[in-house]
Amino acid sequence: MNSGALGALRHSLGVALRTYADLLLILVPTFVLVTLLKHTAAFPWMTAKLAPAMSVFGLPGSAALPIILGLFVSLYAALAAMVGIGLTPAEITTLALMLGLCHNLIVEGAILFRLRANPLVWTAVRVIMAVGAGLVIGRVLGLK
Repeated sequence: MNSGALGALRHSLGVALRTYADLLLILVPTFVLVTLLKHTAAFPWMTAKLAPAMSVFGLPGSAALPIILGLFVSLYAALAAMVGIGLTPAEITTLALMLGLCHNLIVEGAILFRLRANPLVWTAVRVIMAVGAGLVIGRVLGLK
């Protein structure tokens, strides 16, 4: 292997390891916090309060946590929360579809603003699409 290829390989490995470390800095603390939250009195209270809204999508009340994290923090935080609360594959599929359409609203709203697009309109479109997709896939999968 020539020195140029070896340098490119070293650079690529360095970038990959930094990216991996960045993801771990999001995933591990979120997973730990969600797991700890499950063992507090706040979690059952929260899930009971949010259960009616989540049941529209065929999801348990606990699914609100990954949705909130996905909408306002990142998809990676939502993934860690999904694992931490122990959802079924069908519930994960519903959440993944909804969050794939509508995630990271604050950051992406700022990007839309800088692109001179109307962030309120596009955010509303994304939320409506996610809600519609959640309603459809929840029924298709026959959840709760």
